[in-house]
Amino acid sequence: MYGLDVVTHCKSTFDWYKKNILYQRRFITLRLWHKSLIDVLPRQQLVAQLRECMCIARNIYEHGTPNHILVNVITEYPESHFGSYIDLVIEEMLKRGYTVTNKTAYKFQVYLHYKDYRMHPEPFYQIFKDWHDDEYLLICYYNLLEKFLRGGIPIEEWESVQHKVNELIRRKDKK
Repeated sequence: MYGLDVVTHCKSTFDWYKKNILYQRRFITLRLWHKSLIDVLPRQQLVAQLRECMCIARNIYEHGTPNHILVNVITEYPESHFGSYIDLVIEEMLKRGYTVTNKTAYKFQVYLHYKDYRMHPEPFYQIFKDWHDDEYLLICYYNLLEKFLRGGIPIEEWESVQHKVNELIRRKDKK
């Protein structure tokens, strides 16, 4: 029933996937990592997070919505949540010695009136409160686990993520 044509089709589909997604990384998957993982995100994910925040901000500015299934939920929260989340990302990047250009800061000001959020930031525990819950933490954890298993995250960076998630789970169990 499943002859050579199906095998050939599956192989060509996988070859296309490798060429277009795995190796060239042409397709963008927008994701806001769980706020509790920002301080342990691997380098590549942290740097990409700022670019993704910029993409989301630009889409909100131009179209009124991020228009992406993984982040459309952002519109259910006041914009100050997103602004405070951006602050978390920028602060972590600066803490690690990465550069955030004035051009980037200016674009956030234009797209989100970002300067206003810095005057009245959301408390950490309030940022995306019902979205960045335990379930979302695990979703992000398993997404990072897959990246680690495929060789996309170095062991040292993965161990930081794993330690942080274990710590958060232990804290939750104590309550």
